[in-house]
Amino acid sequence: MHCQPRPERRRAFTLIELLVVVAIISLLISILLPSLKTAKDKARTAVCGANLKGIGTAVRACYTENHDYGPSWDDGEFTNANGFIMYTWVDVLFDLDYLGDARSGLCPSDQRPDPVMEARGDAWGFSFVDDLGQGQDPKRGVRTSYALNNIMHFNYKRDRWKQDSSRQIYAIDGWWDWFSSMNAHWLWLTTDYGRYREPLQFPNLYGTMVGWRHGYAGEFQTNSLFVDGHVKLLTAQPKPSAQELQIGRGGFDTNRAFTWLPGERQTRHFASEYRGEIEDFGRQGENRKPFRRLVAEGRVAAKWIGAKAPGSVDFANNVHPSDYPEELSALWRTQRNAWRKLPSNPRDRK
Repeated sequence: MHCQPRPERRRAFTLIELLVVVAIISLLISILLPSLKTAKDKARTAVCGANLKGIGTAVRACYTENHDYGPSWDDGEFTNANGFIMYTWVDVLFDLDYLGDARSGLCPSDQRPDPVMEARGDAWGFSFVDDLGQGQDPKRGVRTSYALNNIMHFNYKRDRWKQDSSRQIYAIDGWWDWFSSMNAHWLWLTTDYGRYREPLQFPNLYGTMVGWRHGYAGEFQTNSLFVDGHVKLLTAQPKPSAQELQIGRGGFDTNRAFTWLPGERQTRHFASEYRGEIEDFGRQGENRKPFRRLVAEGRVAAKWIGAKAPGSVDFANNVHPSDYPEELSALWRTQRNAWRKLPSNPRDRK
């Protein structure tokens, strides 16, 4: 009689062994996840830098074809049931074929909108959609992740420092479509010191214009496009004391990267004085004249780009050289239905 061999009994995992395996897997995940997140964040930062590099190339092409003039930040606003919706200076570059992709103006690390952008959009009543003509619900803020140096908006050639073009910022990660001050005061105060302040009132609204949306291990970093066309990741340092932050001092060395003048104050206003027609603004109290006086003296051409009211002149925002091409203004293009690739009919712009 033939006996069938008994099948071997497979040894099962004990409960303790199973728990050990689960613990090891959990430990590996906890070790690997931060690395994966860091890698993903670095990839987003790299894409953001590439976006700005492309914008820099587009601006240089715009300069070449427009007598050395670039786009202004005049907001191409129109009204619908949800309030104001805006085109921006980046949209101008796309619509005039200097920029190939309309979404090149969006940083992948931008929360669309970042909290400060949303607060400013609420305060000023501006909204945006990522893709126009697609029926998207508007969100508070503006359509680009990148802020134009406000001084570049005026387009006086003397504002671009040829000898320091590698240190002067043209555009940067932003919490609006323009910026003036180079600091991270509000972030330090609210995150590192736990002293929340309303972003639009600390130390004034210009103190929260740069979008420090990159960085690791507690660093605040921002991608910056410089006047000479290179892109660099800047880190806000050294960290100021809470007392310095309360009064808007400390936190970024404007000798190594600046917007208006080397060594400028970090919370300067954008419109009360103007370097384009005044030498040595950086010397406190010397040669400082507001726009109205300059225009009255005939030293600056007041050119209203897309006047909101007949005959009105906004001296703070719209002083341009007399031969400035109006089509480089988003507001001018909106008011004259001059957009070519982007929708010009407000009914198409939900």
